[in-house]
This record gives sequence, C-alpha cells and structure tokens, in this order.
Amino acid sequence: MWLRYSPAHTDPPSIRRNAHHEHHAPARAFHFVFAATAWHWLDPAVKYRRAWQQLRPGGHLAFWSAEHVVPAGGDPFFAGLQDVYDEIGEGLPPGATFRRPAELADASAEIKAAGLFGEVTARLFDWEISYTADEYIRLLDTFSGHIAMAGWQLLLRRSRVAGPRDQVRAGRRLAQGAVIS
Repeated sequence: MWLRYSPAHTDPPSIRRNAHHEHHAPARAFHFVFAATAWHWLDPAVKYRRAWQQLRPGGHLAFWSAEHVVPAGGDPFFAGLQDVYDEIGEGLPPGATFRRPAELADASAEIKAAGLFGEVTARLFDWEISYTADEYIRLLDTFSGHIAMAGWQLLLRRSRVAGPRDQVRAGRRLAQGAVIS
C-alpha cells in the first residue's frame, strides 16, 4: 500500500495498493513507506533499495511482523497441535523447536547491511491473546500457508482445533517492528 498526502493540500490523501515490485512512482515521492506482516516475503536485495528510492530525504520506512513464540510454561496447545500439522504434511522441520520471546532477532543487521538508511530503531513488543476455537480457526484462515491448504487439510485442521477445547490461549505473539529514517 502506498499513501501520498501533503498537509498543505486540502485534497484527501491518495492510497495505492499494489505489489512492492509493481509500484512505479516518481523517485523520492513519499514521506513514509509501511509494510505489515508482508515485509519478510520480499527479497532483501530489492526491498530496502525500492523503499529507499521512494522515500524523500528524512522519510521513514516502517514494517512489522507477528510471530508465534511460546514462553517457558506457556500454553501447551501449540505443541499438541503439531501432531495435526504433521498428519496433514505441514509439520515443523525435524528438530525444530518453538522459539521463546527473547530468541527472536530483529532486522537491524539486515537493514544496516543494505547501507541505505541512517538511524535504525527496532523494537519488540509481546502480547498474549485468547481466542475461542472458532476465532482461532478464523485467524488461521488468514495465514498464507493455510489459505493454500487443500480442502481435506483444512477440514482435518479445523476439526482438531475445534475439538474439546472451547478456548485457546494463543500464547504470546511477538511483533517485530522497525522504523528507519
């Protein structure tokens, strides 16, 4: 999504929604470039340069992602659900473990390696969310990996998630964000 707005004008801001690689605006056209939960899909060799080319001097790039983490003593729901993911062929790689909140890396090194931005600030925020089983299934249905699942996989996953539990403690999800100027 691309937003163009100038407080000096009385016109409302214009918003463009398109793929990062398909956006063709004049260089240095934006004060702010923002990506939510999609930045990690973009090629690091391209994404920072494209954003930098679009930003005016003093502009900001901001992005965030949300990742599942399980704190020590956290809800065992996710570990139990892995049997279902294994059964439908979507399990974790062998030897993979659930990360703890302190184990998430921020993107500072990657941003600095691009060599395009001055000050880099990265912040991690954690929170816990409780869902009913139906709410959690609706959330899963928004994840790209789940959207791509075959019908039989979705039916099996839904039946197991909605099993005997009425409420799912989703554990902690840690958001990673970076604001770059």
